[in-house]
Amino acid sequence: MTSKYSLSQSPLFKLKSKKKLADLLGQSLGDLQSLAKSNDNYNVYTLSPKSKLDHPYFLRKERQVQEVRPHLKNVHERILNLLKRVQTPDYLHSATKGKSYRSNAEAHLSKDVIYTVDIKSFYESVTFGRIYHFFHSTLKCSPDISHLLTRLCAYKRNLPTGSCISPLLSFWTNVTMFQELDLFSKTNGLTMTLYVDDLTFSGTDLPKKTCFKIDKIIASYGYKPHKQQLYINKKAKIVTGLALCGARLDIPNKRRGKIRVLIEAIARERDAEKKEKLCNSLVGMTYEAAQFNRGYARLIAKQIRKKCPCTRQQINL
Repeated sequence: MTSKYSLSQSPLFKLKSKKKLADLLGQSLGDLQSLAKSNDNYNVYTLSPKSKLDHPYFLRKERQVQEVRPHLKNVHERILNLLKRVQTPDYLHSATKGKSYRSNAEAHLSKDVIYTVDIKSFYESVTFGRIYHFFHSTLKCSPDISHLLTRLCAYKRNLPTGSCISPLLSFWTNVTMFQELDLFSKTNGLTMTLYVDDLTFSGTDLPKKTCFKIDKIIASYGYKPHKQQLYINKKAKIVTGLALCGARLDIPNKRRGKIRVLIEAIARERDAEKKEKLCNSLVGMTYEAAQFNRGYARLIAKQIRKKCPCTRQQINL
């Protein structure tokens, strides 16, 4: 296992040689420069809002994906590998080995009050200038190296939505904002966690004016706070898609609703191929539920064995 080091120990820190950058990224300098100038590095497509079922629980927003093509993808993977070696703060739970949406939620178990907020259109709001600032001002690369790296990492004028590098680079490009939010949290006796653009704050007391100040800090960096939710003395608090019920995690009621609707749809479906696809989705959701509520998952598994002959061998709880 590679040991973590500070940002100032990164091979990218104070980098001034394009030849050394090319060597670090495992490419010829000519190839790197060609990739940086190319307009053909991404497969761009729109994910349709259509879903497996015509029900509000399964509705999805239409969104554009910029998927990195193989040659540039190799470069992104190498840059990511270099950035992953840099020590990250305890509050970061995304793009971090050993952490996940689950550990992000666990950090707030048994807290009296929780405030959640995310950043609207986060990747699209991480601009070319913000990325350049990270390489030039934070990593202290020379201007030409910073510009080359930014051209390699950005899709047109912002972070691509379909690159392996975006979750971690979105953190580093905004590390000053997240550090300010963390300091504000500690000053006010709060716990803060970050999962991509999902920010969660918890403690014994969290007045609305404190929530307003959190939003104000985010807005001061040119971002728009979004989907704010303050949980005060509520039985279940939702953090990164999980329900916090006192000292334990569970799946939220909406997820249970999706499972119920899926079971009803399977019972009605007469087309064998469609039925099998729905059953496979239900199996996946059941295994996910089993991580947090095994008793509930076993009840669903019984229904699967009755109603989904095609998947009887797949479910084992």
